[in-house]
Amino acid sequence: MGRRQVMVTKRTTERREDELRAAHKEAFDKILEARSSTGYQDTVHQAVTDLIEACEKYVARH
Repeated sequence: MGRRQVMVTKRTTERREDELRAAHKEAFDKILEARSSTGYQDTVHQAVTDLIEACEKYVARH
């Protein structure tokens, strides 16, 4: 594997990891924001579902 290919692979991996971190942050931000709302359980459910989908997408491309 050439140096260029290694750099492309590294950038791709870093981008995927950044996407997963962003999904994690977004899920927890949504949960924190919804703590005092009446739709808390629905918000938590959706946030966790979205995070699971992001994890599955990450694993599928790994």
